[in-house]
Amino acid sequence: MPRPPKNDDESSHFSVRTTLLVLISGICAVSGGWLFHAGTQSVPLAVLAGAGAFVASWTFFDNLIR
Repeated sequence: MPRPPKNDDESSHFSVRTTLLVLISGICAVSGGWLFHAGTQSVPLAVLAGAGAFVASWTFFDNLIR
């Protein structure tokens, strides 16, 4: 069985925009979760706060970059 042609257009990689959004949103999520944990000493709530910060910052920076 012949192999399919190799795809050289790099469509399987993330774009620079997506990488930047993941990086910035990840930094915001870790910072938000850490600050929440420092204030409440509750790990589950800090994880939820970090997840919320990730989603909110992704939306904000996506609209800002677009």
